[in-house]
Amino acid sequence: MNMDLHLSQAMESFMLNCHSERKSPKTIQGYRDVLTRFINLTTDIPVDQLTPDHIREYIASLVNLPGKVDGRQFSSSSILKHYQVIRTWVRRMYAQEMITTCPTDKTKAPVLGKLLPSALTDDEVKALFRHIKEEQGRIARFRDQVIFTLFLDTGMRLNEVACLTVDDLNIKEGLIHIKNGKGSKEGSVPMGNHLARDLYTYLHRYRQANLGEKALLIGKSGSALGYEGMAVMVRRAISTIRVGEGKRGAHVLRHTMATNFLRAGGSIEALQKILRHNDIRITQIYLHLTTEDIIEEHRRVAPLDFVYQQRR
Repeated sequence: MNMDLHLSQAMESFMLNCHSERKSPKTIQGYRDVLTRFINLTTDIPVDQLTPDHIREYIASLVNLPGKVDGRQFSSSSILKHYQVIRTWVRRMYAQEMITTCPTDKTKAPVLGKLLPSALTDDEVKALFRHIKEEQGRIARFRDQVIFTLFLDTGMRLNEVACLTVDDLNIKEGLIHIKNGKGSKEGSVPMGNHLARDLYTYLHRYRQANLGEKALLIGKSGSALGYEGMAVMVRRAISTIRVGEGKRGAHVLRHTMATNFLRAGGSIEALQKILRHNDIRITQIYLHLTTEDIIEEHRRVAPLDFVYQQRR
């Protein structure tokens, strides 16, 4: 063990490992943000002075002290992710013999309730498309319609939609190739008839011809709309139609697609493949979102209610 090694140096070593393992830039930046915040609170102490109390204090600070990031409170899932990043980092230090004990072995992950993903209601989906049709600019208006249809029909992630190229589409076969999935995995997702028609119309009538640009979704300049531009556009549109509480990022559209797929009668096994979840237990959380539909359907055709109605 190197007695002169400090937390900041251990963090940089961890970042180097992440790069060598070809983790995505977004994942690496997320790790750096968490560990930098942790070191700022703990101070840049030697690694051998790190204790379980430092980790507990940090988690408590997320809940009880500032409690805000960019004006928004930490969610339960965010707090858990912070703990998981620190645990991964500390275990790596222990495996590489930077420390002789593993402080996270004496700490427990935050106990969280089951977190149900946020989904748009049917009325919100209709309002969203009405809002898009009211926007200025015929070409941008149809492009935005295609973007939201992509999200709501396929359940693709923001990065996956932003990275699509014209060559990734196989409208005839009804498939979209994904080469920038989570964990840099490749795959394909099916498209419905409505999306296929929109994509065909967009390509042949609305998308500006630019021989040097392969990106499917392009801005006014003729270049790719990109991740940041799409994220801002999606958040702004959802914020316009969503009142009160509820998430407004692009991921809520993935949740909405999953919920509506099950409501329409799709199987959980098919949904797992479409969303590309490694573990079906991740997909099963969407079953909770159909509870209201089940309750409403039961009220409509409750067996015993039917029996008593027949006796009248």
